[in-house]
Amino acid sequence: MKLTGSDIRSRAFPRRMRGYDRLEVDAFLFAAAEQVDRLVRENEQLGLQCADLFEEYNRLKKEHAEARKTLASLPALRDEASAWAGELVRKAEADAEREAARLRGEASALREARDNLFADFCATLRSQTRTLEEESRRAGVDLERLMGERSGTVINLSQKAEGDAS
Repeated sequence: MKLTGSDIRSRAFPRRMRGYDRLEVDAFLFAAAEQVDRLVRENEQLGLQCADLFEEYNRLKKEHAEARKTLASLPALRDEASAWAGELVRKAEADAEREAARLRGEASALREARDNLFADFCATLRSQTRTLEEESRRAGVDLERLMGERSGTVINLSQKAEGDAS
């Protein structure tokens, strides 16, 4: 039976001749009714708090389960990340080796081109040197002929070119 403060306040007892003092009984019932009302209000508040705490408990329980799942998956994630990182390192090393080989090939081709240009330059210089020496000899012969004409003696160019001093 659920008893409320108003049930206690409204309860009437039959009068008897030799019974309890009616005022004392009424005062006690009034105090008991107030206490019951206070306890009912407190019980309702505690029920609401209990419901809130139960919701919080269920939420925390779910979070805990999710955290456990996450923690359980960490080793697999770590292994996956490690494998991925290893693959990236291997790919980067292979790319770097290919790039280094390409650069070594370019450097070798550039050295070969440099050497060929240097050889061509040297050959051109030797050719130009021979041409200049020939031109210098001809200019010297022409100069001696002109000098001989001015002094009145003519030098035979064919003899001079052959090394004859006359």
